[in-house]
Amino acid sequence: MKNLTRKEAEKICDEIFDKKYTDEEIAEILICIAKKGETEEEIAGFSDSLLKHAEPFPYREDVFDICGTGGSTVERFNVSTVVAFILASLGVKVAKHGNRGSHRPNGSFDFLEELGINIDVDGYVLSECLEKTNLAFIFARKFHPAMKMVAKARKIVDHRTIFNLAGPISNPANIKKQVVGTADKNMVDLLVKTGRLIGREECLVVSGHPGIDEISVSGISIVGGSQTTIREITPEQIDTPRYDYDKIPCGDAKFNAQEFYKLINNSANNGLEDIVCVNAGLALAFFKKSNFIIEDIKDGIRESRDAIRLGWMRKKFEEYKKAVKGIK
Repeated sequence: MKNLTRKEAEKICDEIFDKKYTDEEIAEILICIAKKGETEEEIAGFSDSLLKHAEPFPYREDVFDICGTGGSTVERFNVSTVVAFILASLGVKVAKHGNRGSHRPNGSFDFLEELGINIDVDGYVLSECLEKTNLAFIFARKFHPAMKMVAKARKIVDHRTIFNLAGPISNPANIKKQVVGTADKNMVDLLVKTGRLIGREECLVVSGHPGIDEISVSGISIVGGSQTTIREITPEQIDTPRYDYDKIPCGDAKFNAQEFYKLINNSANNGLEDIVCVNAGLALAFFKKSNFIIEDIKDGIRESRDAIRLGWMRKKFEEYKKAVKGIK
């Protein structure tokens, strides 16, 4: 299979959503694209189609997103979801795009549901929440109903497809800057190029040890962005202890929700607090300036730790939970 242009990829995705192919044919298309290797043009084309078929999100001011592409083979905490609460408590307008877990209940929206947050909220209500609370959690399954058309085909394929790459960058909100995590460090540069192609002012992509889609506190993390000169980050560079990843409490949504409550009550495992603060610190540094340096990350970590320990994140969590309570 040859590489597709952006328009060709968009057309194929449109045809998939318009039921022009059987499930088996869709699976074969996805396998062929994955086998040859996805290009930024193809991912952008699929994203164009996803957004064309998406539910409306009327809030059009610039907002920030932080999300992962999933695919990690290790247990993980819902770091980027917690980071969204921290950033919002520090004045950043965050429209976080996410979904349920694909194989088990460990996705961002499984986690939010365990925290008692209403996830079945439309774009108009979420736009109001974004204005009032600096925060909106955009449920991909609700805002991209066309994805139902590929559910069976993706099960047939049973491994990562182009939708795992196009989905996280297809936030229906007006995203100016975005942090994207990938468990596969070989995808970092591809996702940076794709982010620029779809019109992000800047897209920062991270991949950490031992194959997680965020910055690590247990080893080297790879960073990709068109303006930052930083390529690798170690815990020691950002004045953070190095932890054995297996000692950081991670699990499914129910387990992670219990750990979240420990975090907002200042009784969390040190490694868990540090991995959250490191990722929030990086996101905050990037939000403030695209050509951030290590010292900016350290400043962001300090601000993020204050947000947790002084109760600002907890207040934001409670504020958002109340804002979407009982809304259908």
